[in-house]
Amino acid sequence: KRAKAENVHFFVADGVSDEFVSRIEGVDYVFCDPSRAPTEPKRTLDGLSPAPAAVLERYGGLCRGIAIEAPPQLTPERVPLQCEKEYVSLDGALNRLTLYFGELMECDRSCVCLSETEEGRLCSDGEGVVVSTRHLGRFCFEPDPALLKAELLAGLAHVLNEQIEVFVWDDKRRLITSDHMLCSPFFTHTFSVVAHLRGERAIQDANRLVRDSAKRILIRGSIAPDDYWTVRRALEDGICGNDVFHAFLRGDEVLVLKALEDSQLSSK
Repeated sequence: KRAKAENVHFFVADGVSDEFVSRIEGVDYVFCDPSRAPTEPKRTLDGLSPAPAAVLERYGGLCRGIAIEAPPQLTPERVPLQCEKEYVSLDGALNRLTLYFGELMECDRSCVCLSETEEGRLCSDGEGVVVSTRHLGRFCFEPDPALLKAELLAGLAHVLNEQIEVFVWDDKRRLITSDHMLCSPFFTHTFSVVAHLRGERAIQDANRLVRDSAKRILIRGSIAPDDYWTVRRALEDGICGNDVFHAFLRGDEVLVLKALEDSQLSSK
């Protein structure tokens, strides 16, 4: 009513029932956001209602394209359907997965990164070189979770026309590293590398390095809840600066990275 639209029709029905499908004529595209259980041991397509297979069976021959929402926790190999798997992030957090069928399908995998300042879309239609490394360059870049979920690091390498070197910190955290600046909307953070410290005094050494310039230090990595405040107090003891640092923790190692703001990126 607000939009003064007169060609919209609402139905309360089972969307894949014979009764409902028989009432639909001349449909170009079908969008389906299935219901899902509030919690599951592991998200699957089988947990969706209606199931994607049922939607495809009922509407595949009636329309030009179908889009189905799915749990974004699903990795591409866990979607055994001929479709485009589009992973979307919002402000650096994985937000949704949309499956596109028919003429809506443009590639096998894609990712979309949205924020207040920029957006980017990447398809799996080109692959560059991605290698693992144990050497950190001058800079580190944290890839967007949608990019990682879509398994498109090689696609990013193709777009950047660069060999991408990946430094694996742990099962959940990967960093792209380089001796020169890289710019992409598919990075959630850009850092300059301060130090990679090891040993029983790594926390204290990290504090010493950034104490005069840090206003905040973000702890990244797995840490026992009982140890969190002890570690945080040790890292932030006496800090009195203006910069934001990220401390990646792993055993007796601390990787200290300085977060770079847009104004600092343009000067590098």
